[in-house]
Amino acid sequence: MEALASPAAVLCRTNAGVLQHSLRALASGQQPAVAVQTSELQRFARAAQELRDGKKTAHPDLACFESWGEVIAYVQEEREEAESLQSGCV
Repeated sequence: MEALASPAAVLCRTNAGVLQHSLRALASGQQPAVAVQTSELQRFARAAQELRDGKKTAHPDLACFESWGEVIAYVQEEREEAESLQSGCV
């Protein structure tokens, strides 16, 4: 099956996928809409920013990392285990 060049809708299985597609849409001048409650996605984004700013985070998915660089390294080295983080990190 071929991917559409400009799909009208995108179905994502993970918050990272929602974030990735939303950022891509914004970069291309579109205004994405998310059809679910986005509070968890916002919490994840804030936690990622905390790590990028050199701070610790309490978010359960990222609390074990000391920095955003550690998240990137984990995703690159542990592809299978880090599947839910991959789209948002790399």
